[in-house]
Amino acid sequence: MNEPQPPPSSATPPKSGLSITSLVLGILSLPCLFSILTGIPAIITGHIARSRAQKQPQLYGGGGMALAGLILGYVSLVTIPIVAALLLPALAQAKKKAQTIQCVNNMKQVGLAARIWANDHNDTYPPDVLTMSNELNTPKILACPDDKSKRRAEHWAEFSVAENLSYEFLTPGAKEADILTQPAFRCPVHGSVALGDGSVQQIDRRRR
Repeated sequence: MNEPQPPPSSATPPKSGLSITSLVLGILSLPCLFSILTGIPAIITGHIARSRAQKQPQLYGGGGMALAGLILGYVSLVTIPIVAALLLPALAQAKKKAQTIQCVNNMKQVGLAARIWANDHNDTYPPDVLTMSNELNTPKILACPDDKSKRRAEHWAEFSVAENLSYEFLTPGAKEADILTQPAFRCPVHGSVALGDGSVQQIDRRRR
């Protein structure tokens, strides 16, 4: 004869949803992209879930998962300054390179403007930069992007040689044919020179 089976237990398993949430957020916080977005919520939910599990273990479980989640959240926040310290030099180098490229492009445009002006004036370079303003689209290109002592002028009406001109004009009034292989303009910041033939070269190291 079969023995009677015990009635099913009516005990409710401890709730661990918040602990699982903390653990998942903690894992997601490890990649640098999600560190701030999920690291702080992982810490908050982890503390709440762990506190509940300690005070009411019969209702709330998953204390270990909650602890793991908040630890991962703290670890992700700690790594943010480390990652930033590693990335900042690379970002600074990229910015420096971009500014150098922009400076070269500026000098090419300035050199081209001088040659266009010379073509209309007996193959003779202008006496100064302002004289060839009609050949330049904007005065902004006359300021090296890495020159902290100069600012870019938006319009010719506000242009000033003392405040807005970075590049040195080395051959004012020269015959174009005589300076094809000679520096016509120079950037004192990067050491670049624009030759009379329109090319730009790096002559010396950047001035500190």
